[in-house]
Amino acid sequence: MKFNEWYKKRGIRFIYQRALRLKQRYGANAAKAMQRINLCVDSLEEYNCNPTFFVPAVVVKRNLGFIKGLQARGCEIGVHGYQHVDLRSYSPAESSAQLMRAVDVFKTVNLEVHGFRCPYLSSSDELLHALPKQVFKYSSNKAIAWSHHTQVNGSAPIMFATIEKFYQPLSSESSVSLPWMQDGMVEVPVSVPDDLQMYDGLNFSPDQVSAAWSILLKQTQQRGELFNLIFHPELAALCDGPFVEVLKEARLEPNRVWVTRLRDISDWWLQKEGFGINIERHESGFVLNFICTERGTILYKDFEVEEQSSGWDETYRRLLSKRLAIRGEVLPLIGLEAGLPDWVSSALNGMGYLTTPLADGLKNSITIDNACVEQFANAVELREYIESQKASLVRFWPWPDGQRSALCLTGDLDALSLADYATRLFPD
Repeated sequence: MKFNEWYKKRGIRFIYQRALRLKQRYGANAAKAMQRINLCVDSLEEYNCNPTFFVPAVVVKRNLGFIKGLQARGCEIGVHGYQHVDLRSYSPAESSAQLMRAVDVFKTVNLEVHGFRCPYLSSSDELLHALPKQVFKYSSNKAIAWSHHTQVNGSAPIMFATIEKFYQPLSSESSVSLPWMQDGMVEVPVSVPDDLQMYDGLNFSPDQVSAAWSILLKQTQQRGELFNLIFHPELAALCDGPFVEVLKEARLEPNRVWVTRLRDISDWWLQKEGFGINIERHESGFVLNFICTERGTILYKDFEVEEQSSGWDETYRRLLSKRLAIRGEVLPLIGLEAGLPDWVSSALNGMGYLTTPLADGLKNSITIDNACVEQFANAVELREYIESQKASLVRFWPWPDGQRSALCLTGDLDALSLADYATRLFPD
């Protein structure tokens, strides 16, 4: 990327403020940063939390022993480009080549390759399409903004606004924070604002960051979604207290939050893609046979079952069998009219709802037709409509083992020293 383009995307105020922070947080060598990260990993281990660190390949090569040590401790090391550059400034083919160059480094030094995150979340649909297939299981490059608990009065501070411009987030008011499939990979969205936006952009205290993350955890838990907490290890000392608070809350009963790494999220989502249902017609009704693994979470509401079940929340119960007998002519499923927009079936499948085509002639407890969809602008509104219906329903829950929601701590380990930072100004 040319220097004038790099400068234009940031401006003198952002560059000056960022430079002051970097001088405070990094040394000429990596010792200071390594100590900070080791203390962070020590703290997280006490709560059985292994973070995912995304690391540029040039940083891996300069600090190989340290990075491999993190992997040996259970941390996931994700690809963060070859160098920390904005891949939107390159063509899809050039960006793909950057990532594949990083993959070659990872493989040469025996680092596992599962997923990638572009610097500044600078991926694109064109880049995903250009990447060779089956190299990555997942991408983590789309952002969802949960901004109503970190409202900025008036114009946003330059630090906050510049980072937000890089991230280009969707809104949690219209987007569901769940993974989805794209170009053969699982896209695992991140949750913003991140730590840099709150600490450096909004001048939050650790207590304010704890409060913001606590609210976000509650919201994702209530909605049954993913809190993919993105942070930067340069702020690990300031984040330690907030990390502990959010992990303590996640571990409380009955929150049932799955605390895990991104590679585990993507592995689960790929497994869940094979889930389904087989419908058998009988004289007295139907038998539903659920196609899923033992970890699958099957829920039902508003009807009685003879099969073994257990309480789950105030609305649903959990079915403990993979077979369910239904008496009568109405199936506790969602019937879909032909010709609906593609996003409807994709969103319903991701959220775990079970559907049948209306053309099959089966009677369903809930019907979604084109007239119905015209009332809803997005998946959040569609889900609210479904859950507001007083109708029998059976579905898969998005998360395994009866977990209510999921939490990942994912750190963009962009550099370990000022020398590492300097390399991004002179990409090779």
